[in-house]
Amino acid sequence: KVAKNCISVFLDKLKNDDYFGLVIFNEDATEVQPLTKWSLTNKKQLRQRISRLRASGGTNISSSIKLASEMITAAPEDSNSTNRVFFLTDMEVGPIDGREFTSLVASNAQNSVYTSVTGVGLDLTSDVIARVSKSPGCVYANVR
Repeated sequence: KVAKNCISVFLDKLKNDDYFGLVIFNEDATEVQPLTKWSLTNKKQLRQRISRLRASGGTNISSSIKLASEMITAAPEDSNSTNRVFFLTDMEVGPIDGREFTSLVASNAQNSVYTSVTGVGLDLTSDVIARVSKSPGCVYANVR
């Protein structure tokens, strides 16, 4: 419920010229909403899809950043835009997945794709958070 509330608040802040895409992940990553200009997005349908989401499975966060990065890479270029990937996650990642995620966040930053991570809950893998937070342009927050 906390994650859905965070997404709802985020959606309320989007402007018509913004682009939004949504990837969910557990053991695998799945595109829920392709990267689309906000003014062209069916907002009612998107909110219905979000309301039906349920937490399940593990946390393979690396698969999600790969898919999100592919979405951004395929997006139309806009010299005035900032590319940012937002994560809402319990951040219960294993050591290998955590290292790969950290590496991908740093690599994205070198290509002007920045990351925001919002940890949901109390069981967060703090060493991964500490490493990711040091990436250029990365922002970390926690909600409960």
